[in-house]
Amino acid sequence: MGTPAASPPSPDAWTPPQEFDEYRLVRPIGRGRTGRVYLAHDTLLERPVAVKFIPALGPNALARFLVEARAAARIQHPNVVTLYRVGQLEEQPYLVSEFIRGVSLDRLSKPQPWERVLGMGRDLARGLSAAHRRGVLHRDIKPGNAVLTESGEVKLLDFGLAKLLDEAAEPADAPARAGAEPPKLPDDLDPDASPNLGARSLDGVFLPSLPSGALVGTPYYMSPEAWAGEELTARSDVYSLGIVLYELCAGRGPFRDVSWRDLPRVVREQDARPLAEAAPGVDAAFAAVIDRCLRREPTERYASAAQLLDALEGLTREETPADVPEGNPYRGLQAFEAEHRAVFFGRRREQRAVLERLRAEPFLLIAGDSGVGKSSLCLAGILPAVAEGALEDGRRWHTARLVPGRRPMSALAAALAPLMQEAEEPLAEALRNEPTSLVRRLRARLGAREALLLYVDQLEELVTLASPVEAALAGQALGSLAEGATGVRLLATGRSDFLTRLTAVPGLGAEVPRALYLLRALTPEETREAVTGPARVKGVAFESEALVDALVASTTAADGGLPLLQFALAELWEARDATARVITQAALDSLGGVAGALARHADAAVARLLPDQRVAARGVLLRLVTVDGTRARKTDRELVGDDARYRAAVEALVHARLLVAREAQEDTSYELAHEALLSGWGTLARWLAEAAERREVQARLEAAAAHWEKLGHAREALWGPRQLAETKPLDPAELTRRELDFLRASRRTVVRSRRMRHVLAAGFVLSLALVYGGLRLRERWGLDRQVSAELQEAALALRNVGRAREALGSERAEAFRLYTSGRKADADKLWGRSGTQAARVRQQYDAVAGKLEHALSLAPGRPDVRDALADFLYERALWAEQDGDTETLSTLLQRMRLYDPAGTRWRRWNAPARLTLETSTSGAQVELRPLTRDAQGREQPGEPLTLAGGPWLDVPVPPGLYQLSLRALGHEPVAQPVLLRRGESRRLHVPLPRAGTVPEGFVFVPPGEVRFGSSAEASVREFFNAVPLHAVEVPGFLIARHEVTYADWLRFVEALPAEERVRRLPRVATGGYAGMLALERVDGTWRLRFQPGGEPYVARAGEKLRYARRDRREEQDWLRFPVSGITFADAEAYAAWLATRGGVPGARLCSELEWERAARGVDGREYPHGDTLAPDDANIDTTYGKQPGGFGPDEVGSHPASRSPFGVDDLAGNVWEWTRSWLEPGKAVARGGSFAFAATSARSTNRELPEPSLRDVTVGLRVCADPPAATP
Repeated sequence: MGTPAASPPSPDAWTPPQEFDEYRLVRPIGRGRTGRVYLAHDTLLERPVAVKFIPALGPNALARFLVEARAAARIQHPNVVTLYRVGQLEEQPYLVSEFIRGVSLDRLSKPQPWERVLGMGRDLARGLSAAHRRGVLHRDIKPGNAVLTESGEVKLLDFGLAKLLDEAAEPADAPARAGAEPPKLPDDLDPDASPNLGARSLDGVFLPSLPSGALVGTPYYMSPEAWAGEELTARSDVYSLGIVLYELCAGRGPFRDVSWRDLPRVVREQDARPLAEAAPGVDAAFAAVIDRCLRREPTERYASAAQLLDALEGLTREETPADVPEGNPYRGLQAFEAEHRAVFFGRRREQRAVLERLRAEPFLLIAGDSGVGKSSLCLAGILPAVAEGALEDGRRWHTARLVPGRRPMSALAAALAPLMQEAEEPLAEALRNEPTSLVRRLRARLGAREALLLYVDQLEELVTLASPVEAALAGQALGSLAEGATGVRLLATGRSDFLTRLTAVPGLGAEVPRALYLLRALTPEETREAVTGPARVKGVAFESEALVDALVASTTAADGGLPLLQFALAELWEARDATARVITQAALDSLGGVAGALARHADAAVARLLPDQRVAARGVLLRLVTVDGTRARKTDRELVGDDARYRAAVEALVHARLLVAREAQEDTSYELAHEALLSGWGTLARWLAEAAERREVQARLEAAAAHWEKLGHAREALWGPRQLAETKPLDPAELTRRELDFLRASRRTVVRSRRMRHVLAAGFVLSLALVYGGLRLRERWGLDRQVSAELQEAALALRNVGRAREALGSERAEAFRLYTSGRKADADKLWGRSGTQAARVRQQYDAVAGKLEHALSLAPGRPDVRDALADFLYERALWAEQDGDTETLSTLLQRMRLYDPAGTRWRRWNAPARLTLETSTSGAQVELRPLTRDAQGREQPGEPLTLAGGPWLDVPVPPGLYQLSLRALGHEPVAQPVLLRRGESRRLHVPLPRAGTVPEGFVFVPPGEVRFGSSAEASVREFFNAVPLHAVEVPGFLIARHEVTYADWLRFVEALPAEERVRRLPRVATGGYAGMLALERVDGTWRLRFQPGGEPYVARAGEKLRYARRDRREEQDWLRFPVSGITFADAEAYAAWLATRGGVPGARLCSELEWERAARGVDGREYPHGDTLAPDDANIDTTYGKQPGGFGPDEVGSHPASRSPFGVDDLAGNVWEWTRSWLEPGKAVARGGSFAFAATSARSTNRELPEPSLRDVTVGLRVCADPPAATP
């Protein structure tokens, strides 16, 4: 630590006043390492408190100390002594904290029974874990800093003060700790004579008034890295906690027999004696946990207190609840609830983790994929445990549950009304008027002895079902709880794909990132427990292990497989051999396997209905899916009304467990039983696809019919001719009786109006024939003039739009030119200005559309009106295509074809390109295959186009994406993706390198175009550091098929001089994105020490590395892993070596433009192989289930599914790849994602901008090179 400018007076020279602020000192109660402690009375809140006065600090040190101490004060946890206040009195810092009645652990008799020590260890790990989550280290854990309270729980004292005081003492420009001299005990201190190391040291931690280089911690509890003077981490706290538990079990710490002069050396060089030898009576598993805490190498310990807590909780013998529910123990598509606790298996670890966070955090959002089990975890695992006192704060906890729906404020009021003892409607109205009053109301109701856990299921409904106004009100109400209120916790679940939209909810959105708890999929072991546990509780067995294995494998192999598995298990239970009490393979086969069980059941349920009811069932199901593809919820009145067909269909679907009926005070509501029906039932998916075009009209009809009924069948609410015309595509059999009545009433009104006009005309025909004829003619002429005027105005406006588009195009072209010339900052500014112009263009297009729509409503039969509208839609579609607005483009083309019965514009839209191929190589074989995308966005090659004969000279080819392949004897084969645009004439020259001129392991990428950047909206582009999508011509180049491997890198470093070799060795200490790495030569053999996630590994050259928790690719040759732990400078040095001595002339780091060309080809795809990335397409965070023992690189080329159009592997996932910035020359960019990051990060558009000096286990490189000269 640094030395202050002047030494302040001794702490004993100052005496605090008897009273200050609202505190009255009662008596001194101790003197510890960080100052003097007094028992005091808080006269404002009438409670005893502890006041600790810290020795005076210099002004700079004091400011930093106060900031850090206030950070520590935010740690609110039952196992941490609460810090109430931080302040300064007469230049003397002080802390006011909770006063604890109890005994410190150093005063307990030792050894203690190991079962009691286990409980103490859990408490200490809980408190430590809460602080580690806040980024605060303790750094002085010892028995004297932990108190066993009168209630039997253990609390940590002085939390974070060792760190806070140390940092406050360091000057702002203090050098980094790396390479610091190890601390030494002063010569005048003898720990054997004074356990507290004398008065000056204040029990081992030298305060800022003492010389620098002092100890941080108490010697017998300090970690090896603390003695080595290295930076301390959470693993250092874990070591100290392990020493405390060891001492409590064995009676003495593992190094208590070492003299204090030898202590620094022994702790760094010798392993602690195994606890099982020092205390044979301790449970072997518990002893192993403590031994792991005491490993000398930090990476071999638990990474944090949270991991240690997980291990300790795993030793707890948890009893299965005695109340086993009657009937089927599997829930099918329904969530497990409190009454199903006895048969809820597989989530014990997550249950402990969530409860642990709820002890300290006011808001927790459990996010995950649909079907991962979020609701079951909360309803069966968390809520009942909290109600039984699992939060351990002495309060009586109530629980309330709500699902937001379309009226979240009403749902909130309904959930809280019983607790608040108020009527629902007045409470809802009061909360709407003042949403943030919810906290005040709850505090008044709960008092000091009661508490509430409010559970919001399906929080995403705030953005999928609720109106923006309702969502904002609910967000403000819930946000007031999320900010923190004593005795109130907010627990919510939400789908992870809606997190971005949830962050925009007013009041609540800002709290979402801090509250996240990502619920991963079940591991194979946990899935096995979920399969066998419920049956075991009921005394039923599975026929064979092979049957269980098949059930587990079916779930882990597919996204969203858990609800399908639960459904299959529920069906298997009903089909079990009740006599033999066995579930058989034959029963599973009869269901069609796990994947087919749900679809077969659902199809059978629909097939049992009568024909008209079957059509009604289709209508019911379609209405219960939102436009976002999520479940909708509708009341009985909205969905059924008094339609007998719909009533029968709904009852049958509820009986078949495909719909869930929820009773409410106002009406029964219905929703799909699970979102798994959307993906796992092919029939419903097909219906949704078929009805895509008419669902919008049907939704408008449903709303209009409901409004008509609400107004008492008012005539003015009926539809007119134009709206009725839009309903022609609807199937009357799928409509409810209310909707059919509405349409019949609308049509009757239209017919009646026509008849009335006819009657009036007939009545006056004789007397007013000429007058009427004249008026009609005049009206016709007037209408024609009005329509013609509308068309003229639309044509003029369309010409103006064309000019605005040209100006916008020029502005964008200039922005693209600036991007191309490396002036990104200027280009960003210009593009931002063009965004305003683009918005004006869209508004002008909308104005033209309005005029043409009005003309069409006046004269729907006039051919010139329909032609003008079709021409406009064609021009608007061209703009949407240019703007990358694919969703609008599809709608525009559909409407264009509607008003273009002759198909003239559609033929123009699909006008063929004219293609001429040139190659300087005679006898080249050419193949041109069309490429399309399947429903999942994956690329699908078609049959090659045939040529009648002769060369490819001005050949008509339909517009679209193609893969061009060329082969010639004595030359390297070449692949070239080609995007042909309608009506263009393309002359394409593709050079073929001579055989042998492309180095082994490299691919030739011919000259061509890449659509560089992203077409996403500005906020998404900014997230990816991407620029707007635009076409850029890229010269030909070579790129390595794979990332540089450890084997490649070892050839490089072994060729270097010894001094530079040390500099270029891959290494990661701590920090970075994750893990550690060290490549070392031991006894003449290269050895890799590697921790890519939670598990450390060690392997020598020639040995396979075996991952701890993988179900595939578990054993691999680490020499074929992509090298990582290298800086940008290291990567450049490797490329330079490869170019001069490594056999690849012209080798260099790829520019990001070349990298993106190799990854995306020509069509602007999101990933190398298409627009979606499944977990096993590449090595990303979900590939191995997000398991700590599954994270890590794969051998290069292990994921051919994501191979790029040029045949390059691993451009998505595995490791990030250093590239040279094309947009900002001279800077470093990392591309491609890695094994530790989500699929979103692996998008080919994503540009990470790390510091060039970064060393990380997830960052490596790939090499490019200059192309060989093409020869005939």
